[in-house]
Amino acid sequence: MDSPIVIILKAVDEAGWNDDTLIMMITNHCGVGKSHGGSSDQEGNVFLAVRGIGIEPNSKIESEVKLWSALL
Repeated sequence: MDSPIVIILKAVDEAGWNDDTLIMMITNHCGVGKSHGGSSDQEGNVFLAVRGIGIEPNSKIESEVKLWSALL
């Protein structure tokens, strides 16, 4: 069984949308203790994966990615 991500990527491929589609996968941020949504590094650092034209496959983002900067 394919993961939901693979299903989405296959659908984009099959529709022929690769040349004008940017796909971004961003994880939810964490909380500290019982809080959720603060501005500390622990709460703001997230996983970010992207696929689209001009993005080299298997390239790596060397800097930190913050949830609030990834969504701007």
